[in-house]
Amino acid sequence: MKNFSFAIIGGGLTGTAMLYHLATKLKQNAGKCGAFLPKITIQVVEKTNEFGPGYPFSAKQALPIHLISMCAQDMGIVAGNPEDFIKWLHSNWTKLRRRIPDLSAEHSKPVLGNGNCDFYPRIVMGKYLKARFNEAVEIIQKLGLQVDLYPENEVIALANTNIGIQLTLRSVRSGGTHKINASRILLATGHWTVEPTSRVEAEGIAAGNYFMSPWPAGKLLEKIAPGEHVAVLGTSLSACDAVLTLLSDGKFARNKNGAIKYIPSNAPRKVTLYSRHGLLPKVHGRMGLYQNVYFTRENIDRLLTANNKFLGLEKVFSLLNADLEAAYGHPINWQEVMAPKKSPTEIMESAIREAQKGDGLHGELLWQTVLHQSFAMLRHLYLNLAPQDRQHFDRQLSTLFFCYAATLPPVIAQKLITLMKAGLVNVVKLGSEYSLSRENASGGFEFIYLDDNGLERKDFYNYVVNATGQKTSFETCPAELAKNLLRSGLVQIEELAYDTVEAPRSRIDAKKRSLQKINMAENSQAQRYIYRTGAVWIDPETQQVLSLGPDGNTAISSKLYAVGAMTRGQIIDASMSYASALATADIAEQVVDDLIKQS
Repeated sequence: MKNFSFAIIGGGLTGTAMLYHLATKLKQNAGKCGAFLPKITIQVVEKTNEFGPGYPFSAKQALPIHLISMCAQDMGIVAGNPEDFIKWLHSNWTKLRRRIPDLSAEHSKPVLGNGNCDFYPRIVMGKYLKARFNEAVEIIQKLGLQVDLYPENEVIALANTNIGIQLTLRSVRSGGTHKINASRILLATGHWTVEPTSRVEAEGIAAGNYFMSPWPAGKLLEKIAPGEHVAVLGTSLSACDAVLTLLSDGKFARNKNGAIKYIPSNAPRKVTLYSRHGLLPKVHGRMGLYQNVYFTRENIDRLLTANNKFLGLEKVFSLLNADLEAAYGHPINWQEVMAPKKSPTEIMESAIREAQKGDGLHGELLWQTVLHQSFAMLRHLYLNLAPQDRQHFDRQLSTLFFCYAATLPPVIAQKLITLMKAGLVNVVKLGSEYSLSRENASGGFEFIYLDDNGLERKDFYNYVVNATGQKTSFETCPAELAKNLLRSGLVQIEELAYDTVEAPRSRIDAKKRSLQKINMAENSQAQRYIYRTGAVWIDPETQQVLSLGPDGNTAISSKLYAVGAMTRGQIIDASMSYASALATADIAEQVVDDLIKQS
């Protein structure tokens, strides 16, 4: 067998999971691979000087007050073992407490196998990822493979060659470039911050009072003076993190009754969160014993069979609604769910009470119990939605869905309500008709919108933080590599075609690797629409990059894989750690199996 090299572009969570699964898979098959192990090189390119933590989990980005929003029990990057992180945390607890004072002050050592949902600081997850990265490097080196690490380097272009793909790397420090070659490549570049899309944003960034992202947290504290009233765009988890950052100069403490109180600094900042719906995430509560009867994988598959292998959003929703009504024993007031009439403070207080006491007979949160059972089939559901329904979900329903699916850790919710009651945090519903302008004289920003009574409101701020979260379209990624990949056609944006008269007939068939064409002649009145999901188009079963040729046939790349945020418009759970674990484990198995066959 000739020399083989596997390059990983991105040394964060997904890149670490890929390296770990490659290392362990090669170790498991060392007996079959022994002869060609010395011919294998694994290369990892990372823009920062640190492998492992990546964008959301690095101490350079987050503060100890920023918690992982998912249960620690689900954050492991080892396929088949989602509790790997919590087990590592348990084993390393004493050492971590010495290094992170906030850990001993606010958190307790995890108890294994108790069914709890625990939330720990992001920077702790970063240390776990760094440990798993170093472990993988050690395994690979002991096997006799070559590992080439390229910290502080950015891949700016890829080019097909006769033997694989050539990568052009640019040094972050010097700006100099050099080239390396790889047989196969994983694109795992992670999250990105978009470039300004308006004059208001561009001028604000230049002036230093508009921030396109709440990260790194330290930048907000450095640039925004104490005592300022700050506008934050967004009410999602990222926006809640921005609130904690801006008020981190004060202290949270618990009174004798265990309630959280906030002790402000001498000049605390104030924060107003703005979003179209004005909805904060729901709060994580206890799971119950209710087992779904209607909203199940079996019923979803029956719908697929009955509806020509497409799912209609209305029928999927009817299954969810049936289980919610069965669990609660009464109809659901969806008008109140979609557009609650209570104030943001009242809604948050109610959500905290529900999370603490439950809304079921045994202290469980029934809606969460029902919805959580769908997470295992969430990707399957999303991939099989009819294109127009998927477009409708993305544009109209995703905010509401993620309010319930991406819940707040209870302690964060308690801190937020404390700040809201103290008058330091406010939430405003902008609606769909609003404007944000920049005042030339003062350099500040003005929001103009209609309140719930239809009256025009004008709010002025010196600083604005954009915390609307990761954009789903890879076309918004400003990185030179992203632009070159799209320009060259090495990757393409997923497109779903449908018409307005008949049921859609265009979709990826992962088995046949083909994109079927719509036969428009069947109905001359049909109008064809193309929905660009924004995702890098991949085969969802193998993670291999797909492209549509000029002949209308779909080609599947034998050299390129993509996992993570760049595929999120196609893979709804792409940014979740365990989804990355499963995807990279599958890639590792494909690669090692192919190497065994070629040896």
